[in-house]
Amino acid sequence: MSLRVKVLLPYVAFVIVAVALFQLVWEPSHTRSVLQERLALQEDRLRIVASGLLPDVLAQDLAKIHESLAGVAADHPRWEAVVLTDAEGRQLFPLEETPRDEALLWVEHIERQGERPRFSLRLGLDGDALRAEILSNLRRLELAILALLGGMALLALIGHEVWVRRPLERLSGVAARIADGDYDAALPADARDELGAFIRAFDRMRHSLRERETKLHETSQRLDSILNGLKDGIATIDDQGRILAANRAISDLFGYPAEELEGKNIRILMPEPYHSEHDDYLAAYRRTGEAKVIGIGREVHGRRRDGSVFPLELTVTEFTLGSKHYFTGLLRDITDRLEAGRKLHELLGMQTAILDGTSAAIFATDHNGIIKSANAAAERITGHSAPTLIGDKSLTEFFDPEEVARRAAALGGELERMVRAGFEVFSARAATGGTDEHEWTFIPYGAAPFAAAMTVTALRDGDEVQGFVAMVTDISERRKMDRMKSEFISMVSHELRTPLTSIRGSLGLIAGGAAGELPPKAGQLVGIAAKNSERLVRLINDILDVEKIEAGKMDFELEPLELDGLVDAAVAANQGYAEQYKVRLRVDNQAPGMRLEGDKDRLLQVFANLLSNACKFSPQGEEVTIRLEREGDWAQVSVEDRGEGVPEAFRDRIFQKFAQADSSDTRQKGGTGLGLSISRAIIQQLGGRIDFTSAPGAGTRFHFRLPLIQTAAPSPALANVVAEGASILICEDDADVASLLRMYLSEAGYQADVALTVREARARLAEREYGAMTLDLMLPDEDGLSFLRQLREDPRMAQMPVIVVSAKAEQGRGAVAGEALHVLDWLQKPIDNERLTGLLDQLFTHAGGDPENLPRILHVEDNADIREVVSAVLEGKAILDCAGDLAQARHRLAAAPVDLVLLDAGLPDGSGLDLLPELNKLRPPVSVVIFSAQQVPREVAKQVSGAMIKSSTTNEVLRDEVLNALGRRLARGYAGRASETTTIADH
Repeated sequence: MSLRVKVLLPYVAFVIVAVALFQLVWEPSHTRSVLQERLALQEDRLRIVASGLLPDVLAQDLAKIHESLAGVAADHPRWEAVVLTDAEGRQLFPLEETPRDEALLWVEHIERQGERPRFSLRLGLDGDALRAEILSNLRRLELAILALLGGMALLALIGHEVWVRRPLERLSGVAARIADGDYDAALPADARDELGAFIRAFDRMRHSLRERETKLHETSQRLDSILNGLKDGIATIDDQGRILAANRAISDLFGYPAEELEGKNIRILMPEPYHSEHDDYLAAYRRTGEAKVIGIGREVHGRRRDGSVFPLELTVTEFTLGSKHYFTGLLRDITDRLEAGRKLHELLGMQTAILDGTSAAIFATDHNGIIKSANAAAERITGHSAPTLIGDKSLTEFFDPEEVARRAAALGGELERMVRAGFEVFSARAATGGTDEHEWTFIPYGAAPFAAAMTVTALRDGDEVQGFVAMVTDISERRKMDRMKSEFISMVSHELRTPLTSIRGSLGLIAGGAAGELPPKAGQLVGIAAKNSERLVRLINDILDVEKIEAGKMDFELEPLELDGLVDAAVAANQGYAEQYKVRLRVDNQAPGMRLEGDKDRLLQVFANLLSNACKFSPQGEEVTIRLEREGDWAQVSVEDRGEGVPEAFRDRIFQKFAQADSSDTRQKGGTGLGLSISRAIIQQLGGRIDFTSAPGAGTRFHFRLPLIQTAAPSPALANVVAEGASILICEDDADVASLLRMYLSEAGYQADVALTVREARARLAEREYGAMTLDLMLPDEDGLSFLRQLREDPRMAQMPVIVVSAKAEQGRGAVAGEALHVLDWLQKPIDNERLTGLLDQLFTHAGGDPENLPRILHVEDNADIREVVSAVLEGKAILDCAGDLAQARHRLAAAPVDLVLLDAGLPDGSGLDLLPELNKLRPPVSVVIFSAQQVPREVAKQVSGAMIKSSTTNEVLRDEVLNALGRRLARGYAGRASETTTIADH
């Protein structure tokens, strides 16, 4: 059946149903309705007629009634009968009795007077005629409806042709073109009905299909690009083994063009026995479903077009489309991987051999310290085999728990957080990106503990810590060697420094006239010997300093220092060296008053190295400039010469040990090449930096920077006087009186510092130790007696000799009567110079008294030459008793009291330092000054009055240090009698 008939049939059915419904339902109903309307109309007319007949009826004028009703009947041909009846039922019109006719339709009107009827007028209508008329009208209406329905059907047919069939035919044509891939065909999209909506939906579907096909095409191209860009080969086969698709890598791997592979059996790519067995394998799989390769990666071999065979990794997957099975194979050439694996295996074997061959134990652990791997040395030092260690033992089991706990506490302070006493002690630093290096006591299984150094680093994957590697080295032998080296250095130091001290001291005494006046030639020879002994001393000191630097044991005695005075001392110490080379030393102080914290002796050593170099390399008659500058919070010190400059080739290694610009045997300049290396180490240890600039023919400038300190400085109105002898602090607010006291003390051979206020005095006392102090009682910022009481509460100042010099000296003495303030004397102003200097002379040297009243010194020294030199240096200043070993020293101390012990650390029967506990128990206390061939530890130096190294101590420094210590000792001796004794002369 055609589409046209299918569309037209509903319209025909509609017409038939409409006519049937009209005939069955609407026509009878409408006929009754029209009939009732006609009867109602006739009733209305009858009522009008009746109202017109009323007067005649009332008058009983029958003639007029008959005439009127006859006219009415004539005018209305459809009235078949007109009957008028009075109230008694008498028929007034027509006069004869009208028979009842069943075909007539009767309409009656009754005229009433109140409730009583007056007359009745009835009409008899021709019902058949009336019905025929109504039916005739209905037939005409039916024909009109049928015509209308036919027209509608015709219009529907035309509309179907125009609006449905033709667009559908066009839509069918467009769909056919779309099926052929043409998405640009035009659609009739101007309709606004359902078909238009359908067409527009179809058009959207067309655009969607085009977009999807475009995307599918792009995806296909990308997929082809990806597949063809892969290094791995991908091939798809059917269940018969035929190749359906293969990417470019397949062609590259096997040497076949893509078009040659398509449709071929996959076995052409396989060597024997796979070539012959492949089809049987597929058949068995189709029959049983048992897979041997599908879903399982395995290594196979492939055969290229040229017949060569190579290793492959094959992975096969299966997929179905409908009822058909297909397989995709991923093939990867693993020739390089196998070669890399072989090399890796060799490398791992080599690494294993190296790790197992090294003497260091290497452990790999997890985050909790559980051992995951260990080399042969680790098995050896732990006493466990690898199976016992790995996965079972924690690294912490091999360390002393108490030692670990102490390290945890120390490490927690350093890292500013809590560190648990477990494996975290080893891993805390390594976990934050650092390396933990520490020395431990390692406790192996079934063996004695030994000293070990362990380095721990983190194993990382990116930023994530995966575990830790610990390398443990047995350092017991190294420690033994260090001890042997230390003992050797100690022995060399003692055996070289001791005779050199004797030589230098003796030559110094001879040159100073201690043995009488020398002939000029002898004096010249002594000078040469003294100069070369000094050179030899510097060489030995430099070599020993280098050893200390390398061992990290160079000690520093830090104290606040006036840079001006330090430079002046350096210039004075090196003036003779400059004169030897006929060079002048000049100080250019552009920033006076700078103060820094440093080690005075070490900084003088730096100055000596720089100045000696500058003098050596300066032409005769030239000038070496020491320039002091301030750069913010830093002091900049430079030493400039006018020499030829540093050769370009030598500049990179100028600070290296034993570096020489001319290292040949015939070089003109002396030196070991150690001075600059030592100087750099000293400056760096003090927090500074040293460098140089040089230009050919324009000289060299060495410069170093050190941080300044901000402390209260003395008043600039009074400069300190540097003099030989003991150091005295003058606490006096009157500048003129202070100048006068300073002049008196300077003339008497004392070094005097001035403090104008209590605040300045405290700063001075904090910076250095003084042999005595003069104190005015009237000071601007604090009462002198109050200041004195505070000093006596400080253990360091409790026994310092104090001489009150004040206008109110007598009042002050009365005010403190009974207090143990230990004042040596109360001097009233104006100042009695002779009394003041006499007090100090008696305090420090007992000059002018009986020799028996001189302080007694026990010199503990095994070298007789050193004893002779020291005796000559201190002649007239003290009485010396000597002991050559510990036993003699104990015997001398038991036999007679002494005021001071001058102690050598290296003695034949032990260390002189072993005497310190015994000396500290003596009452009254005994001052101790260590005079040894090597530097003593800092904690030991703090327990004694002074510590000096023989080879770097001149006769003058030795004398001053001993006299200062004696002054403090004698002051403590007299302090106990302060309430009874006013002067030392009474002692």
